[in-house]
Amino acid sequence: MDTSDGNSTDNKSEKKVEVPTHWAAKIPLEASESKTVYNAPPSPPPRPPPPATLNPTTPSIRVPTREDAFSKTLRDLCVESQQPVIVIKGLCKVLGLDLTLFNTRTLLNSNPDHPVEVRTQWQQSPDENWDVQNGQGRKKQWLCESTRSHSTIAKYAQYQASTFREFLQEEQDRSGNDKHEDLASVKRRGPKRFTNFKMIQFGTNVDLSDKKKWGAQIAELEKLPPFCRVKSSSNMLSYMGHKILGMNTIQLYMKVPGSRTPGHQENNNMSALNLNIGPGDCEWFVVPQEYWGVFHEICERNKINYLTGSWWPLIEDLHKENIPFYRFFQRPEDLVWINAGLYIGSSERMVQQYCMEHRSYDACTICEGLRKI
Repeated sequence: MDTSDGNSTDNKSEKKVEVPTHWAAKIPLEASESKTVYNAPPSPPPRPPPPATLNPTTPSIRVPTREDAFSKTLRDLCVESQQPVIVIKGLCKVLGLDLTLFNTRTLLNSNPDHPVEVRTQWQQSPDENWDVQNGQGRKKQWLCESTRSHSTIAKYAQYQASTFREFLQEEQDRSGNDKHEDLASVKRRGPKRFTNFKMIQFGTNVDLSDKKKWGAQIAELEKLPPFCRVKSSSNMLSYMGHKILGMNTIQLYMKVPGSRTPGHQENNNMSALNLNIGPGDCEWFVVPQEYWGVFHEICERNKINYLTGSWWPLIEDLHKENIPFYRFFQRPEDLVWINAGLYIGSSERMVQQYCMEHRSYDACTICEGLRKI
């Protein structure tokens, strides 16, 4: 396997304070005390990273054979390396995954009335976030407007198809009215910047946990190595006894150009696996976990709840605060392994794209923690 390394740092400075009750993790001091306290957001690492390291190279792994896919080396590179993010390439090909099982046509033919959560957003370039509603697109902001509603696969598929046709028409006009231009030509020319603000719909959190409805899709993902599977003997979430959507179940996203997943920490700080079904690319921004306290502070300054609010950072603010971040494209069939911690979000840069995600809590990690205790 070919690998490239990234950098990460550790931060252990923490203090304990009282904070609002909407915080997630309660950590009592003493049984005799009447008040519940929480971990305060950590301070950033004491030594700011050099400017040259604020945009580190994203580690990537190319898996050439089936033996490499099931090797302990690959598992350890993802689970034990403490890298914030790793891109895995070639895995789908060597394992023979049939990703057509997850495209819109198959989903539509299988369960057209299956529910889809829809997020209505302003279509913007991923490195920008403008206040379109109040500032008419002249003022940047951290707030990411993303209104929730509900639909079905059939209705969203119709919207996705019409949006796809509009996108290709715009690209044809951009290239000089070439009526015969296809998707491959659009991708070769590269992603465009969105300059005209318009509302788009992002189909998110499509639950694929029902074996009666999605048996073929669930079975196909069993071809993945054990540490990548939704259920395996090494994943403690497999022993919960009930479903936790998005944690020990598969969720699928259906996107159009400009769809974005707002910034957040991974659920319960557990690792996550994301597979791009294609045909478009997805651009990611990932931040090491030790900087989440800085994000919390900036969200507070912008009157946004860090845990429950919807936000999208400004690149210039990250540079100003000396926050390093990984920025990379996830190509079709690429898997992105997100370790415990913070990721800013991902934005669809090309045409329709589908991705699946679930969480993993490795049993070996828990056992190692118990041995240390």
